[in-house]
Amino acid sequence: MYEAEQNSSSALSRAHELYSSTKSDLLPLMNNAKEKYQPIDIKHKENKINLNDFAKKLENMVTISFDDVYRNASEDADIASARIKEVGMDSDKYYRELEKHKQEAQALPKDLDQSTRNIQQTEKQLNAINEKLPSIIDTINSLPEKQKNLQRITENIKQNIDKLNQQVALARDLANRIDVGVTFFPNTTLELRNPPNVESLTTSTKISGYFKTDKQDGLIFYLGNPVGSKLRRTQTDDYMALVIQNGYPVLKLDIGNGNEQVINNKYVSDNEWYQFKIIRTGNNAQLIIREQQDDGREVEYKGETILEGPLSIFNLDKTKSKLFVGGIPVNYNIQNAFEVNSFDGEIEELVIGDLPVSLWNFNNGYENNHGAVRRNKLLNVQPATGFRFNGNGYAVFNARSFNLRHRSDIQLKFKTFASDGLLFLAEKDNTFISLELRNGKILYKYNLGYSTKLWHTSKTYNDGQWHSVSATREGPRGQLTVDSENVSDRTKPIEGNLLASMEVISFGGYPGKHNLSDVTNVKFDGCIESAIIMGNSIDFKQNIKAYDITPGCPEKVAKLVSFVKNRPGYIRHSPLSVSNNFRMNLNFKTKEPEGLLFYATNRDQSDGISLALKDGHLRLISQKIEHISKDTFNDSDWHVISIMHTNQELRIDFDDYDFIATDSPPTPLHILYGNLFIGGLPPSLTAMPEMVGTMEPFIGCIADVTLNGNVINFANKTDKKNEIFGKCVLDVVHWEDNPDVHKVPVLPPLEDLDKEITALPSEITESHQVISTTIRGDGGYEEPVESSEPIETIEVTNHPTTLTTTTEQLQTIEPETQKPDILTRGPAGTVRPKTTPMPKHGCALPLSPNADDSSLDPNSFRFGTQEGSRLEYHVPRGRHKKNSDYYLEFKTGEKNGILFYISDQSSSHDVFMALLLQDGHLIFTFTNGTGPAVIKSKEFYSNDVWHKVDFSREGSNGKLVIDGESENFGTALNAEKMELKLPYYIGGLEPADYNIVYGNLNTTESFKGCIRNLLMNGRPMVNPKKHGVVSCSDNVESGTFFYGTKSSFVKLKDKFHVGQTFNIKLDIKPRLDTGILISVHGRKDYFILEMVNGSMKLTAENGLGPITAIFEPKTPYYFCDGNWHNIQAVKSKNVVTLSVDNVFTDPTLGDHRAVSTSTGGTLFLGGHRFLSNVKRLRGLSSHQPFVGCIKNVYLNNDLIPITPSMKHGNVIVGSCRTN
Repeated sequence: MYEAEQNSSSALSRAHELYSSTKSDLLPLMNNAKEKYQPIDIKHKENKINLNDFAKKLENMVTISFDDVYRNASEDADIASARIKEVGMDSDKYYRELEKHKQEAQALPKDLDQSTRNIQQTEKQLNAINEKLPSIIDTINSLPEKQKNLQRITENIKQNIDKLNQQVALARDLANRIDVGVTFFPNTTLELRNPPNVESLTTSTKISGYFKTDKQDGLIFYLGNPVGSKLRRTQTDDYMALVIQNGYPVLKLDIGNGNEQVINNKYVSDNEWYQFKIIRTGNNAQLIIREQQDDGREVEYKGETILEGPLSIFNLDKTKSKLFVGGIPVNYNIQNAFEVNSFDGEIEELVIGDLPVSLWNFNNGYENNHGAVRRNKLLNVQPATGFRFNGNGYAVFNARSFNLRHRSDIQLKFKTFASDGLLFLAEKDNTFISLELRNGKILYKYNLGYSTKLWHTSKTYNDGQWHSVSATREGPRGQLTVDSENVSDRTKPIEGNLLASMEVISFGGYPGKHNLSDVTNVKFDGCIESAIIMGNSIDFKQNIKAYDITPGCPEKVAKLVSFVKNRPGYIRHSPLSVSNNFRMNLNFKTKEPEGLLFYATNRDQSDGISLALKDGHLRLISQKIEHISKDTFNDSDWHVISIMHTNQELRIDFDDYDFIATDSPPTPLHILYGNLFIGGLPPSLTAMPEMVGTMEPFIGCIADVTLNGNVINFANKTDKKNEIFGKCVLDVVHWEDNPDVHKVPVLPPLEDLDKEITALPSEITESHQVISTTIRGDGGYEEPVESSEPIETIEVTNHPTTLTTTTEQLQTIEPETQKPDILTRGPAGTVRPKTTPMPKHGCALPLSPNADDSSLDPNSFRFGTQEGSRLEYHVPRGRHKKNSDYYLEFKTGEKNGILFYISDQSSSHDVFMALLLQDGHLIFTFTNGTGPAVIKSKEFYSNDVWHKVDFSREGSNGKLVIDGESENFGTALNAEKMELKLPYYIGGLEPADYNIVYGNLNTTESFKGCIRNLLMNGRPMVNPKKHGVVSCSDNVESGTFFYGTKSSFVKLKDKFHVGQTFNIKLDIKPRLDTGILISVHGRKDYFILEMVNGSMKLTAENGLGPITAIFEPKTPYYFCDGNWHNIQAVKSKNVVTLSVDNVFTDPTLGDHRAVSTSTGGTLFLGGHRFLSNVKRLRGLSSHQPFVGCIKNVYLNNDLIPITPSMKHGNVIVGSCRTN
């Protein structure tokens, strides 16, 4: 037990030791473990919480299908596999590029070295830039100035281009005035420049020309668009062409309805000249062939067709359309309607619209350089004397022969619709004299070096009618007369007496711009004719410079009208009658969204049709049926509109590319004696709202209005307001005239010209036969002067003959009994004509026509042989104020002339009745001062055969019956009683009434032909007062007859200068084998064509001796054998030659040092004014005037019309007796 106690004590001690040891050793460890366990405990608690939450979620988790898991795992595996492949491919790629990167890494030191060198080079360049920087800054600062210089250079280039364009335009303008025809061969092609009016042919087309061929097939011209041209707002390739098929002319065309044709039944492949005329208005197309038969009569053959289909617009574009004449290139995409594309023959005088188109103003051509000989038929024997100025041109003339310094006398006639424009200007230094239009009024101004004197009219004269102007001046005092009415002087007198010596004068404008602030620079747009300066007629063809002018003054129909903002206007066309057939075409241009284009209605507005713009859309309303366009049309471009209201439909076509039409027949449209208002409405008329799209007036341009096939001429409408005719106010103005192109020509010094012609070298010895003289060949006198100096002559034997004259008295030609006259000898070697007496009864015709003419009718009178030719009847055959009828018979070959006229004899002839020929049609017209009746025949009657005319008036109703068949009717307004006063004028007018009558009839041309059997109310008119008429005979032909008295001659030209080249042609039928044909003299020089004892002699003196050509016929009386003979005399510098009936003499050569014939006297035909008194007419071999007939006088290839005002003495103009 003790042991046990010992063991227990030991164990207890050991326990205490262990306890102490544990406490001291393990307690810190335990505490440390507790500290370390503390986060674990916290984490354990968190895990326990998370496990509890996870257990709860497992309890709530939906069982997932292992199939889905497998499938998803499979898909993930596939994606992983694909990704592994991609990674493998990328790894392979990177591995392959590793070598490249290795090489690049190896090259890095080298590149680093290169970069270092580049940096060094850059530093050097930066240093260089720093050195150059100041100069660069200076350069930058100078850039604005250089830019200005560049702009100036650009502007100069632009001006040079404009100058070049104007020079080309001027050259083409000159080329367009070449009226020579072209001879075509099968391989000829010719593309002409499109005329400026080509786009105006849309609604109405007029084309004419002359041709000759002996081939059965050919193409005369083609105007149109190639296949596939795709013009704006069109769907068709329109064209028009004239071809010859099997010898017959055929007009082929397509204006949108397919290929169509008009055939003329006149055979033309006979190698004769014909004129073609194509006239299309809407869907009506005519092809007219004009022929001159062997007897001189002209006949027209007409082919006419109404084109099928609704479309009637001929779409052309001035840049894309083509005009071919005589031949088309093979590469041109022509329509398939043609079987021939060439022409073998001759073509000349092509006219499109009213503009001549020269065949030498072309774009392209091949083998087209062969000119054609002028046609010998269908010639215009009375060419127009004036010129049409087109608003951009001028005509300049040499003024040295006009002495305007102390006194001035300027006369001219003009007509225009323009309100402003320069008519005439002569200026030098600070002096000038001018005529101009301003706001329609005529202004006459002149400045003599101090201040400007002004005359102006109170009336306006831009009404499209002819007006005559006379502007005179005597020192500072002047006078302006317009239409025979003196204009009052309303301004103070001016100082000065003289103008400077004028070198040139200009008509219609001024080249470039002048510097006269008092005178307009606006070019004239209109016609000027019958210009006379200081008593000398101006031949407009003899200008020294001209631009943009057209020969002649064709009647200009006002088919274009403009209306401007703030000046609403309108034009009324009446009376208008429509019987459910209304067809209208028109062109318009505007930039305004709203405006009334037209409104047609009857008096109570129960029926009507209108076209208006509303918000830019077109609105057509007819009988309250409305069509509205999808597109807008206020884009400042031209648009073509066609409107049709018929029994079948109401239709409107837009620019030939779109249309709107009713599906069923519209409400009938019937208008009787209604009105058509264009551009707006008068203030007195208020349209019903449902009849028009708007009441706002139209602002813009309207052109080429046709109504039921008739072109509306705006100019002849009396009810109009604020209209502007002849131009579109929206048209773009082209370049200004370049002063280097359009400048006043400088004339050569007179001194140099004289020296060139007349100076002789000192070493030349004159012939002893040359008589030195310093006087003109006609003495240089204006009046005859006797000469006492004897000179040698050639004797010509004549026989006394009694002549029947045209002035109701007898004159006798006595034989020459005085001593022979003297012919001044020429230089040594000049052959003098032989002198042999003329045997009796040598010529086929007597000197005077036989008085015993069975065809003479004392009641038949020939008119037009003298100026003012007419009959006046002062005794009527019954009443004529309310009702009257008249009858007469006439025949003529002329197309124009007044047959019958009577008026109220007031200052303006407001009441009148007339019968006249106009372009071959007979027109019977009368008026009581309001609306005239104009009754026009459908046929032509200028065919030189007798026609019977009945014309009558019953109150306001008139009737015209021709040859008992053709009946025509018309009505005048308020003409139940007309206060007509005697006399009746037959065949012509009293010259004092010309200006008044012209305003009514638009002509004062006397009738040229025969009239007989004048009846009034069935009773013969008797006891007329005769003025310049003769009895009518069947034994006559056209021409001018010279009876051969000493004072008988015709003045062809005043103050005529022959110059270096001169060509004169004429046809003669002499009754005596000796006589003067042509003569003109100067101070020393002269030009003479004469017959001397059966020979034809031409003499030209240039200053160094006469140059002579003589034609000796094989028979002594060849020229007076009763037949016509053609004579042509040609002078070219120092060479002369003579042709008789196309047989030429050998050329005669003169001294080469003198090439110009300096003449300044009158150019005489058939005689000379000093023939009876003056014996020193140099160069004449015979002092005998011509006896016989002359016709077809051409001066430098221009036909010279011989009028009664040009004749002096016993000369009959217009007809020659043949017996």
